[in-house]
Amino acid sequence: MGAMHKEQLINETADLVTTFAKENNVAPPNVITVSVGYGLAPEDRFPLGIMDALSVVEYLLDGNPSRKLHVSGESAGANMSIVTGLESFRKYPGHIVSIQSQCPMVNPAGDTMSFYMNQNVFPDMNWLRWCWRAYLDLKSPVPSDAPKTMEEALRKDS
Repeated sequence: MGAMHKEQLINETADLVTTFAKENNVAPPNVITVSVGYGLAPEDRFPLGIMDALSVVEYLLDGNPSRKLHVSGESAGANMSIVTGLESFRKYPGHIVSIQSQCPMVNPAGDTMSFYMNQNVFPDMNWLRWCWRAYLDLKSPVPSDAPKTMEEALRKDS
């Protein structure tokens, strides 16, 4: 299973596999790469995106007892790859070979040294918190200075 969230990552992965096979004079492995077009917040709230990803895993493994999957994702897709990979690992023993999670957003408080050191890099914490709340449909508690809309969250001066 390919990367959730970034089509470029899928193309780069396919190129790496092909290059490795050529450089090592071996046949490229029989690889199918899939990008999951999952539902996005705020229209499609948790857990719909994960359900989309899990249905793709089920489709890929249904009737294919020897198929092995690598689950990967970046950013929001990283969170989904963790949940999808672990649930699929439980549900389909022996079929999930690896779970790769690049840059998952796991701390909405943003109170770590990493967030502090990267505070001038987009997306900023207002945007990340807005996405987190929209995806999980969180209503309370909401800090008084929290952005109310996506546009407000994207403003750099807030």
